[in-house]
Amino acid sequence: MDKYLIRKPRTQDSSPVQDSFSSSKRIRVDFNLENLPSDPRLREKISSYHPNNYDEIRKYYLAKDPCQPYDYPLVKLDSHVGGVDSAHNQAVKKSEDLLKEKQHIQSVLVKQSNQDKAEYRIQLNAIVDCIRFLLCRGLAFRGHDESQGSSDKGNFLELLQFLGDHNESINEVSQKIWKNCKLTHHDIQKDIVNAIARETSKVIIKDLDNGFFSILVDESRDISMIEQMALVLCYVNKK
Repeated sequence: MDKYLIRKPRTQDSSPVQDSFSSSKRIRVDFNLENLPSDPRLREKISSYHPNNYDEIRKYYLAKDPCQPYDYPLVKLDSHVGGVDSAHNQAVKKSEDLLKEKQHIQSVLVKQSNQDKAEYRIQLNAIVDCIRFLLCRGLAFRGHDESQGSSDKGNFLELLQFLGDHNESINEVSQKIWKNCKLTHHDIQKDIVNAIARETSKVIIKDLDNGFFSILVDESRDISMIEQMALVLCYVNKK
């Protein structure tokens, strides 16, 4: 095989990796939309720009008034247009699709993302309302059996179901939301409770200001032999 192969001597300053890199490297042309020429003869090739700018430049040219070359023979126009599947008609169809921004995949993704955010907020607000109600009434959250077929899933899940039965938007979201995004797990409940506790403490401290206060602390051991401590802050508010 040696007689069919010609080895190219490699210089000290070059290497195959460097040669391949330099040959594949393209020079990107900087541009300003307002300075792009209208005459097609003066325009740079679209491939000379960065790929992320292709559609932006194409839409700019399509939105401008057409530039008619004076020396283009009109007799060749019909042959240039060609049939339905010609390159010209395909380019016209692609340009029309490019100007329909509502059909772009980016617009569709943004619309879908906004819808997901709105549905997530509806679910989160319902969860927070249930937690606030149970905290204000001092009621337990969890039930003995929280499975799907249980007749008594506990105060939290039953209250959330009650809200869904009397609110169409909450019920619609809860029916189609993904299982891993229902926000009903015990850890999420605890996170929201801690957030509410921090905000409540901030309000109390702000209302207390620099006034006098007293603290009452009491403990009680439950059936599991764990001490439960209650802390009461007493002060006279500004009213």
